[in-house]
Amino acid sequence: MVQKFRGMSIYMKNVYSFLKYLQKTPPSSCRLTKAQITGVICAVQSGLSGLSKPVVLRQIAVKNKKVSHVIACDSLNQCRALASARIPQILADMTGDDSQELRYRFYGYLCAYIASLYGHRTGVFSHLMVSEVEEARGKIEPDSPVVVVNVKQHKTNQAFGMAQIYLTRQEFSWMEQWLDKRALLSPESGHFFVTGCQSPDRVLLRYLRVTWSEMRLPGKPTFTDIRTAVATHMKNTHILEIRSRLAYFMCHDTSTADRFYAMQANAAQARETRAYFEQSTCNSE
Repeated sequence: MVQKFRGMSIYMKNVYSFLKYLQKTPPSSCRLTKAQITGVICAVQSGLSGLSKPVVLRQIAVKNKKVSHVIACDSLNQCRALASARIPQILADMTGDDSQELRYRFYGYLCAYIASLYGHRTGVFSHLMVSEVEEARGKIEPDSPVVVVNVKQHKTNQAFGMAQIYLTRQEFSWMEQWLDKRALLSPESGHFFVTGCQSPDRVLLRYLRVTWSEMRLPGKPTFTDIRTAVATHMKNTHILEIRSRLAYFMCHDTSTADRFYAMQANAAQARETRAYFEQSTCNSE
């Protein structure tokens, strides 16, 4: 029933938008007066207000469900710790084993490591090009301990520009070692992650879950789940200025996070908030 209300709300919003356009720019053949158009707009607005309550209740229920499935900070930290130990082992195993299964496991661990840190979308990984990694390698300063990989093609590049992956020299060495092994495959594609299929996103998601399970972490998250967790914990940890800076780095709009990834206050945060309320009503002196 709620889904039906949601569909009706979408249709009525489209009708409302058309009527507002008609009100501002009526065609010469239009026989409706301005008063009649305004009356129809008011009727549509009244209908929308009646549909808004069940839709909002549904949105609240979805948010609460998301809260119950948000990946804990401990899981994200364990993911990075376990993946950083496993990636060098897999790269070493590739010396005598060039199987596709081993390559895909490397993809899963590397994507899990980076995603648990920055919350990037799947497209950032599937569109990462060899040329972009080599460009980052060419810009490394001799004494610099860090490397920045810029990914040009991703979902929100028009709004945020290139997606960035900030890595230490050790972390970037994993990418360099893979490039050496990748060259032996002589792939036709210029993508960093070679999957040999038309839908690399599915391969990366599948092996993200495979490696997540191997690390014995709870749940079966998607890249979106990890992104949601990173955005939510970021919201609850940092002040707005820092949060906006971090959100921009992960190509994420904070208003989107507030709307879809909002997490209710936990017990500790609620207790702190209560203390502020009590303090505000104490002796004014």
